[in-house]
Amino acid sequence: MADLAVALGVSVQTLRNTKPYAVPGFPPPVSSSGAQKLLWDGEQTAAYFAGRSVPALSGGESGDDLLDRHEAAAECGVGVGT
Repeated sequence: MADLAVALGVSVQTLRNTKPYAVPGFPPPVSSSGAQKLLWDGEQTAAYFAGRSVPALSGGESGDDLLDRHEAAAECGVGVGT
């Protein structure tokens, strides 16, 4: 969310209040459903802000991929609270 705010030149609070990520056509978050922190793909958001067509996610696994806490808990076989 902080990176998205920087890209738009606004504070994180302004981003949360205005929710520009909720408009039709904005790339969907890549974080799992129910995640507390929303994550977006940088290439997709950069294309959106540049007025280009939003590329599809590659779908492949990468060593640079990050897990949110829901995905990490599922990977480890524990609850999110753990």
